[in-house]
Amino acid sequence: GDAHLKNYGVLETKQGDYILSPAYDLINTSLHTDDTAMALDEGLFRDGCTTESFEANGFYAYDDFYEFGLKIGLMKSRVIKILNRFKANRESVQSLTDRSFLNGEMKEAYMNSYQNKLKALNYSMVGRI
Repeated sequence: GDAHLKNYGVLETKQGDYILSPAYDLINTSLHTDDTAMALDEGLFRDGCTTESFEANGFYAYDDFYEFGLKIGLMKSRVIKILNRFKANRESVQSLTDRSFLNGEMKEAYMNSYQNKLKALNYSMVGRI
């Protein structure tokens, strides 16, 4: 994946807390190469540990990102709020893909990739959602 840390930034809000800036310079590298699901060498967690969900399913799902949020010190309610934003199907993804310079085959592959990731993010092995 192209979602390595240098493609993310943080913004300070008027309240003095920090939020992720809008994403930029991100491409779906899996369309062009046989790429891994994560840009991070050791996966989602720096120490290489995995969740029960990942071990059982072999893909990152809601539970993995939930655990990651807690591990980096976010409050449970904040983790849930953030994940809920990403779990929603965005019509804009289809619209932007349709207007992109990708050919028809690549547009279809992109949308399939998006739908698969969305499906995974809407799956919780332990019933959190």
